Amino acid sequence: MSHLAGIVGCIIAIYLLCRLCPTKAVDFDYAGTLVSILALLVPFLVAWNIYSAIGVEKKVEDIRLRQNGQAQRLERRFEELQSNVNAQIESIQNQFDQMRERAESDKQAYIAQFNAVQGQISVVNNDKDYLQQYSHFQTALNALLKCTYFPSDIRHNIYTLLKMMEDSLENIPEKCEDIDEYCNLYDEERKEFLYEMEEISKSPRKEFSFKHRQKFIEIASKAKKLFDKKYNSAKP
Repeated sequence: MSHLAGIVGCIIAIYLLCRLCPTKAVDFDYAGTLVSILALLVPFLVAWNIYSAIGVEKKVEDIRLRQNGQAQRLERRFEELQSNVNAQIESIQNQFDQMRERAESDKQAYIAQFNAVQGQISVVNNDKDYLQQYSHFQTALNALLKCTYFPSDIRHNIYTLLKMMEDSLENIPEKCEDIDEYCNLYDEERKEFLYEMEEISKSPRKEFSFKHRQKFIEIASKAKKLFDKKYNSAKP
């Protein structure tokens, strides 16, 4: 701004000099001098504009670089926040899954205990419904094998249930004319009975050893024969 004021002042001074001292009173041409000065000012102003434009462009570039740097920092910050949020969500999801597995395990443990107790009560009361006793123990074994969080003595529990199932079937007389007297399972329980039998046979539980599996298949085949006999005898 000061440069521009200086230039304007020079032009006014030259103009006043030309008005007060015409060319007739001096030995040189003031008009030519004025034109020369103006001619010099034009490239100076053009150069000044170019310099100013370059300066503005540089400032714009600096601003753009700062904005890009800030945008990159914000993007990195956002990625870090997103990563932290995802990690927290995953951690909460894992905790939720563990809680759900524990709840399901507790549920299956309750089913196992309840049916084992029902079968034992039937034995203590000398009930003749031996296949019903077997069904209780089989349901308890199926629930036991579904427990993810269970005490380390699970193998002993498996052996105990298999023994109870075997004893229940051995108490049935070899020759019984009226199968309903000893096997009082309802027809609608047939699918559940066979489904549990299949679930136990396919159990991936490592505590359910090959020896346990063989023993169960042997006992289950006897129970299935008795159930089929009862089922077929009930048909018209």
